[in-house]
Amino acid sequence: MLRKTLYGTLAVGLLLVSAGTAGAQFASPIRFNIHAGAALPVGDFGASDDPFTDGFAELGFRVGAGLELRAPLMPVGLRFDGAFDRMGFEDADAAYSIWNLTANAVVQPMVSPLYFIGGIGFYGTDITGDDADAVFGDFESETDFGFNLGAGFSLPLTGFSTFIEARWHRISVDSDIFGFDSINYIPIVFGIRF
Repeated sequence: MLRKTLYGTLAVGLLLVSAGTAGAQFASPIRFNIHAGAALPVGDFGASDDPFTDGFAELGFRVGAGLELRAPLMPVGLRFDGAFDRMGFEDADAAYSIWNLTANAVVQPMVSPLYFIGGIGFYGTDITGDDADAVFGDFESETDFGFNLGAGFSLPLTGFSTFIEARWHRISVDSDIFGFDSINYIPIVFGIRF
């Protein structure tokens, strides 16, 4: 008897989770999202003991919003994001600011909360702060091409859904002021989709 009750409870729980996820598949084909979280510099761009040879950026933040287009019952959709990332420098009153606009493909298998995202975009970069000119001279803001790849986990709720997402961004920079030709960082965000 206990075994039947346990199996019945497990089956009902799985049905409820599947129904919620399936309900999200039938949602409006146009959805909006807002998200915020941390921006983690990686590779040569990341902070180190010698910030002006091996890297210089510290953990920062990201805020953004997006527009999502996906037909019901389709596992592939489009997402357009705009975001602002800011990462400070070690031992300096300066920060690296990145505005970006990206166009992404989103792949989410049916009735699965896990999804994969990737795309291309334009990234506007600038160095701001009181020490920016003293440390980096006459650095001018620039717009460069980049791409991103990542994954997320979506949790559908009544009328909206939440998500947690991590994406690796790689920007090809023209400036040789840093000693490397690309900026790499990973925003890890929490968002609301409605």
